[in-house]
Amino acid sequence: MKRSLAALFLGTFALGTTEFIVAGLLPSVAADLSISVPVAGFVITAYAIGVAIGGPMLTLALARVPLRTSLIALITTFTIGQAACALAPSYAVLVLARIIVAACHGAFFGTAVVLATHIVPPDRSGRAVALLLAGVTTANVLGVPAGSAIGNLLGWRFSFWSVLILGAVATAAITAWVPDIRPAQARSSRIGDQVMLLLRPSVSLTFVVIVFSMAGQLALFSFVVPYLTTVSHLSVDVVPWFLLIFGLGSTLGVLAGGRLADLRLDTTLVVVLLAQVAAYVAIVATGHLASFMLPFALVWGFAAFAFSPAAQAKVLHESGAAVGLASSLIPTAFNIGIAIGAAGGATLLGWSGTPAVLPWAGVAASGVAVLALIVSRTLGASTSASTAVRLG
Repeated sequence: MKRSLAALFLGTFALGTTEFIVAGLLPSVAADLSISVPVAGFVITAYAIGVAIGGPMLTLALARVPLRTSLIALITTFTIGQAACALAPSYAVLVLARIIVAACHGAFFGTAVVLATHIVPPDRSGRAVALLLAGVTTANVLGVPAGSAIGNLLGWRFSFWSVLILGAVATAAITAWVPDIRPAQARSSRIGDQVMLLLRPSVSLTFVVIVFSMAGQLALFSFVVPYLTTVSHLSVDVVPWFLLIFGLGSTLGVLAGGRLADLRLDTTLVVVLLAQVAAYVAIVATGHLASFMLPFALVWGFAAFAFSPAAQAKVLHESGAAVGLASSLIPTAFNIGIAIGAAGGATLLGWSGTPAVLPWAGVAASGVAVLALIVSRTLGASTSASTAVRLG
């Protein structure tokens, strides 16, 4: 592995750890800041808002700054932000610090993706994107549990100090190892021009694919514990093993998806999305069997995340001079999908009264993602044909 890619991996590992670490600390945060647990939960929502909105805004603000300089500034601010979270004297200060950190998260990831794809040869860009995504999935397997354990043992503020250490290590590695690459294709400075590029079907519908794929996953995964305990009849003690197996599957899926994307990008997207539909159909049919669901976590995790490198590589390939803005909107699409999936799953659960219906949301949402991809390819082919006729 190139040292520069390893440095970027460390950065995304730190991002993934801090985004999800609070989920296991909400009771401690609520007690310390004298608020209710539901109110404390807004710290997670605030982070998602910061990534989805603050990330693209910060990317536009840094449009004319060299990529390496932007990365160092973003990861440094991210790291300092962990100290602000750890020292927050009130709930309002904690929320504000999390929003600032989240904006750096969104802009950092988008910038890192652009840099990573220019560090490696074009035929390895999918694998480069996959490595950055592996930083996030590895954080879910290792960083988040470790950080939560530290918080439960020493207090929630120590969890943020531990992420600060991760951020400091990533900052040092990026400063030392990431080269000052200036992509040959300059980023457009006019927002209107960039938006027009992103509105093309090949780009905009790929964002739709990301949103619906994530929505289908989160509709079930947000309530996976009640599903496993009431539908699959798994013991609560076994659920952490399910989550660990799912995390391993997602990491393998990200890495495999990156390699496959380098071979056949669109084909990989179609096959993986169809595999998602098949996975949810399998859960509908046999999810009530504990003996099926525990090992199937590996398959589900693999299918759920294997699409991600290919989808992101497609966005980057098709966005042209708007690549900087496009890459920062990728985390936005993921977070919109997460929000829609969680809200949709909650609504479906409230309507039906049983989590057994939730896999159907995965079938439907992944099916929409497949249709969006087919429409994207059809419209893209039509556009190319029309262009060829005009040129002829």
